[in-house]
Amino acid sequence: MVDNEDLIVFSAIAVIDLPTFWQDFDHEASPDDQRLVIKILDNGTPFDVCTVPHPDISCGIRDRKIGGLGIYLIHKMVDELCYRREGDRNVLTMFIRWSNGNLPRSRQDAHAGA
Repeated sequence: MVDNEDLIVFSAIAVIDLPTFWQDFDHEASPDDQRLVIKILDNGTPFDVCTVPHPDISCGIRDRKIGGLGIYLIHKMVDELCYRREGDRNVLTMFIRWSNGNLPRSRQDAHAGA
């Protein structure tokens, strides 16, 4: 079963250049009492997802410009999204507070030590 934490990681992966992504990719998840921090690192072309404008979701799907929905979904699922370039690697860091309801309660309890 895929939970919200996995969905966030998979959604973030979907916005990365997949041929390059599969060559050198890593991810880290670091939970604490307040939040979950997920980092995705790849050696693809520099791509700051934080600078991509949100798509116009007010129009119908047939009238909508292609692209941008994956990044939009990531923005909606996380509390904070940060991008930086370290050497030849993209580093995308996502912060999700346990209290925002984006993670199932059982997952929150497991990470919070309850």
